[in-house]
Amino acid sequence: MAEVQILQEQMSAHTSCTYALSYCTTTRNAYHGLFKAHVDEEVLDDIRVSTNGNYVLGNERFKDEISGILKRRVVPGKAGRPTKLD
Repeated sequence: MAEVQILQEQMSAHTSCTYALSYCTTTRNAYHGLFKAHVDEEVLDDIRVSTNGNYVLGNERFKDEISGILKRRVVPGKAGRPTKLD
């Protein structure tokens, strides 16, 4: 009787492993599918600048809304010194 129980446990473990491997394969294939589509270089540059600078990525309206919610700048600032006001 103990042999039957051991065999059932092994079959159950095998079924679980088979399911996990098939799930991993499906997930991996879906992830790889994301990179099959061509992404425009300009879009990639926008993503890089936003990510590296910790800025918001989106249209102007979205950026304004997020800026208002966070109460801070969410787009790159103007380079250089401020102009003098006389």
